[in-house]
Amino acid sequence: MEQGLQDYRQLLHKIAVTRHYLHLFETELKMIEQEPTLLEFSVETVLVKPELDKILEACNPLKRQEEMVRALAWYDEPSFRLMNTSLDVVEEWLSKLKFLEDVAVAQPFFYNLLDQDRAKSFGILVDLFGSLQVATAALKEEYERPYELVEND
Repeated sequence: MEQGLQDYRQLLHKIAVTRHYLHLFETELKMIEQEPTLLEFSVETVLVKPELDKILEACNPLKRQEEMVRALAWYDEPSFRLMNTSLDVVEEWLSKLKFLEDVAVAQPFFYNLLDQDRAKSFGILVDLFGSLQVATAALKEEYERPYELVEND
């Protein structure tokens, strides 16, 4: 397999992985918001709901951008590069993922969840957030790596 085509497929795969973890993270946030009694310790829903709402609100721009991101997978590699260059699709996706991360860690309740003692009670949420961060970093690294354009014969 040519290196350029492999790079393109890896980039598409990493985009898909970030979408996957984003959906899982958002779903887990909604579950905690709606069913706080499922957690290992009680939490005042009234106190954390505004923070959860802010994080969920930061997911909205990603939902709007997702349609464009999904559409990229249908293009051949040269068309993908052209569309991405003209619309900054991947760059915007990465920017919105970074915004979500910044909003999440800016919320005192969520920031405290990242502490090891609390991670036991909110383990899935913390794991999903960590996985989303890792997937985003991998996508950014892949996106910023130089690539060879595959030429159609």
